Amino acid sequence: MNGEHDNGADTTQGEVHTPQPGPGSRLAKARAAANLSIEQVAASLNLTIGVVTALERDDAEQLPASVFVRGYIRNYARLVGLRDEELVSQFENTRAPDVPLELRPRPASEAPRVHRGVSPRSVMVVLLLVGAGFVAWWWAQGGRIDVAGLTGSAPLAPAAQSSEPAPAFVAPAPPVQVPPPAEPVTPSSAGAPPSAPDALTATESGTTAPSVPVVEPEPAPEPPPPPVPSGHKLSLALSDDVWVEVVDDDGSRLVFDMLRSGTSREVTGEGPFLVLLGKAGAVQVELDGRSVDHSAFENKGIARFVLDDQEGEIVTRAP
Repeated sequence: MNGEHDNGADTTQGEVHTPQPGPGSRLAKARAAANLSIEQVAASLNLTIGVVTALERDDAEQLPASVFVRGYIRNYARLVGLRDEELVSQFENTRAPDVPLELRPRPASEAPRVHRGVSPRSVMVVLLLVGAGFVAWWWAQGGRIDVAGLTGSAPLAPAAQSSEPAPAFVAPAPPVQVPPPAEPVTPSSAGAPPSAPDALTATESGTTAPSVPVVEPEPAPEPPPPPVPSGHKLSLALSDDVWVEVVDDDGSRLVFDMLRSGTSREVTGEGPFLVLLGKAGAVQVELDGRSVDHSAFENKGIARFVLDDQEGEIVTRAP
């Protein structure tokens, strides 16, 4: 029985764990079924061609950290219509376990040397010694400090005082105010209207003052109306989470995002528009308020078509 037990233990220890395949092959097959190239997927997900190729080959050495790879797989799966959580779980099963870091103590001979600077205690001792020396020198001088000897200049002599008394202060006399001569009254000035002080005196005395015309300000000009946006209005209404990409005639990306369920998006631009829908059945498309039927361009749930308005008629075609 011991031999059988030993053989069973050896068989258990000899088993080799076969790694499971990663999600790369499934992503590549779904991309091929959707008639998308690696360049188109890289442009839609805002990734490089090398990263998309490494995702399809499960090449972990060419990929960044796992936290970024999970997000790449989720966006890739939603773009080609696969379940993102299932592919992320498959990636977690194939990922190599993290190896804990081994911490080794540093030998005593390699211990860093600590360079000590001047301590505050040493500075305090030096200051006390300098202060004690200054006090001793001051005591030897008899408690006095010859400022002239220190600065090298002679002391200033006191100013000579005069024996004559200072003259008393005499206040200046106030200036004499001379009244201005009275202006003669001329016949021309007799019939002139009263000045502002005279008019105010007349109003206070009960007489009617002359009316002053009131100038009303001019009304401000009205602002110009806002410019009317040119181009065609493209409306998208979603009943599920869908990856949407819309490119106008100039090559500008009007929409490049994962739109959530129950939301809508309106953009204005010049046609024709290149439209890519990850889940085409969950998106209602309207151009200038008119419904657009894109069911003829759906393949595996993904629709990619060109939308334009030619002389008032909606035209859809394959890119």
